[in-house]
Amino acid sequence: MKKSKFLPAIALTLGLVLAFAFKTPTAHPTAGEKWYFYSNLTGDGDVNNPANYQLTGHSGMDDPGCNTSTKRCAVFVQPSTGNPNIPDQTSLNNVSGSNIRHKA
Repeated sequence: MKKSKFLPAIALTLGLVLAFAFKTPTAHPTAGEKWYFYSNLTGDGDVNNPANYQLTGHSGMDDPGCNTSTKRCAVFVQPSTGNPNIPDQTSLNNVSGSNIRHKA
């Protein structure tokens, strides 16, 4: 069997392609939706008040781990541009479906 003189170059190219093909991109911490726990900090019971929410762990990247029930536990929405520690008001007003978690 005859060995190709291009075999090492092909192997190197393939190795580099595979090494960079599966690299996980790094997201900007304020880009995209984040998880916020509903904590009712103001005591007004308003689920549409951004002041009643706080980020979950790892700057809102941790799943809140809530169970399905009727009381709101957390939401997955855009952060406020003025204060990323609270949810964006418009996103909060429009949140629905799988972006809402409930607790028992």
